[in-house]
Amino acid sequence: MRIWSGTGSHPDEAPIIRELFERLRQGHSLRTIQRDFAARGIQNRSGRPFSSQHLRGLACNAAYAGLRVHYATPTVGPRRRPTGITNEADVTKAVWPGLVEPETFYAVQRRLVSPASGSPKQNWTPTPRKP
Repeated sequence: MRIWSGTGSHPDEAPIIRELFERLRQGHSLRTIQRDFAARGIQNRSGRPFSSQHLRGLACNAAYAGLRVHYATPTVGPRRRPTGITNEADVTKAVWPGLVEPETFYAVQRRLVSPASGSPKQNWTPTPRKP
């Protein structure tokens, strides 16, 4: 159970986030990190092992770098937001301290969208649904 009423970073979760960013910056794959976390018994807030998709979502969260991201145009669909920072985003410094340096965050973003990373987001086009 997650109970934390203090201010600042969560003492159990912050080291995991820092490790995720550092390992991604060093070139580790999301799948390798996911397997290592599972072997070490590191679980998400729901008590399940992290998936590589969940780790990607965490790595794309600018709040961990102490940044706020605002989009001027509404997004499509309910609760749907772009993943990561796009050209349409207005990025400002947040009032909370980041768990990782902004430079680390941006280095990880560049790596995640790099064609060499095998990212499915690169050159992705949606496939029309059949009626």
